[in-house]
Amino acid sequence: MTSLTAHLCKHSPASIRRRLLDGSAYRIVEVPHRPRDLERRPARTGWRVEVHPTFGPFYWGAGSRA
Repeated sequence: MTSLTAHLCKHSPASIRRRLLDGSAYRIVEVPHRPRDLERRPARTGWRVEVHPTFGPFYWGAGSRA
């Protein structure tokens, strides 16, 4: 479980440093995606995927072989 605080790192604007409750820290790179792109890319390799928005910038999806 992560703490509620996240600190932006100076190394990259998309890089965030998260600290766990045990004190260990990790750098996470957030990559924004659009739902259509998340459906189209697997389709090119024979998968049928549906992506649905949830709250905020989060999505969920399910897929199978086409």
